[in-house]
Amino acid sequence: MSGIRCVGVTIRRGGQVVVRDASLAVDQGGWLALVGPNGAGKSSFLLALAGLLPAEGTLSVAGLDPAIAPRRELARAVALMPQQPVLPEGVTVRELVALGRAPHLRPLRGETATDRDAVRRALTRLELRGLEDRLVSSLSGGELQRVILARVLAQEPRVLLLDEPTSALDLGHQQSVLELVDDLRRCEELTVVAAMHDLTLAAQFSTRLALLDDGVVVADDVAEQVLTAERVRQVYGARVEVLRRAGGPVVVPHRTAR
Repeated sequence: MSGIRCVGVTIRRGGQVVVRDASLAVDQGGWLALVGPNGAGKSSFLLALAGLLPAEGTLSVAGLDPAIAPRRELARAVALMPQQPVLPEGVTVRELVALGRAPHLRPLRGETATDRDAVRRALTRLELRGLEDRLVSSLSGGELQRVILARVLAQEPRVLLLDEPTSALDLGHQQSVLELVDDLRRCEELTVVAAMHDLTLAAQFSTRLALLDDGVVVADDVAEQVLTAERVRQVYGARVEVLRRAGGPVVVPHRTAR
């Protein structure tokens, strides 16, 4: 089963082109990090991969065309963790995580033992056991982000789309969550596409990195080839030093001397 193939993809939102003629690929079991400034088109690209935004060109996600695949079939194969999820009122942590099983439920039938086991594993993996009965509305931002990730993991997809998955997490939870996703990727051949702001984390966890600027893919390769001080300056307007480390490039900002 293939991972993701995109050829000549153009995406429009509100009449404006937000991604232009993009061609990207990631093999099954790979991790593609999408990086770039705000407004570069990262989130729009994820929405198109999930079948939530129309796109011109050729898109294949887990062997499916998001534009024509039946929604239920696509939802079994592809899970999206959005940056700003819509949350039902009055739901508990367990109820929200259990929503990830919806694509697998048969009509007019409730949860099975398989569904309950999937929810339990997701809660355990994200260190949420003991919070199952808490209302989602009472959670901190970091706790909520882990609950949303638990929901998409309970979905048991073949492709996982993450939009800024660690933005509300402290440093320790950032590392633990990304390590968890990476373990799942390696053990279960899960294909990951993640929009990320932290260039160092993106470099350390991805197998391939695509840099977008104003809707255009300006570089697509392993992180060591994409992340150079000059390219970061051109795209972000930032002064940085890129340190080469065994785990991947480390991007260090330089403050202007006073």
